[in-house]
Amino acid sequence: MSTKLLQIGDNSVTILKKPVIGISDEDKNLLKLSVDKWSKNAKEMKVHKPVKLIAERDKLLIEWLFNTGMRISDALAIKYRDIDMQKEEVSFIVNKRSRLKPFLHTISLDKSILFEVNRFKDMFLLKPEDRIFQISRSTFDDNLAKYCKLAGLKKYSAHKFRHGCAMKDLREGHPDFVTAYRLAHSSTSVTNSVYRRMDQNIERAFIKRG
Repeated sequence: MSTKLLQIGDNSVTILKKPVIGISDEDKNLLKLSVDKWSKNAKEMKVHKPVKLIAERDKLLIEWLFNTGMRISDALAIKYRDIDMQKEEVSFIVNKRSRLKPFLHTISLDKSILFEVNRFKDMFLLKPEDRIFQISRSTFDDNLAKYCKLAGLKKYSAHKFRHGCAMKDLREGHPDFVTAYRLAHSSTSVTNSVYRRMDQNIERAFIKRG
């Protein structure tokens, strides 16, 4: 990480540049609203695409990435059968370049995201063998860039949802080992050095909780 000089009174101190932390809950909601805006515009322009399917899929994927912290490549491989609605969890294969072999990982899911998955399944008649998010990574990157522009946000990559999930955990007071497990990290070192970084809002939330 690069550094810069900051002048405070008569003193010059070296500080770290603030890293790009990730997508916040507020930005996530703005992105979902921009999907609705795109959908409305596309219908008015009579775009020859399954507009409703695209809009509902992309909103669900945005919520899914933010809530699970999954890598986009792993999320796009999820099938409906991989989700256990009774246990409220999802099992998936983690394909991580730093590991010699892929491994099976299971994380818990919020009731809210389970509700949205079931709603999407019923709306578009998904079968157990169907992938929930039938979209390529490059297409989602293109769509996300479009939604960021509509929302008036800087261009985000799909990976920034993963950072946003880690920051949400930190803001809510979850221990680092919980976040490390959720992100499928082998230890908390990467979780804390790259994904969980304190800021004023998080500090304020901790102080309010006493």
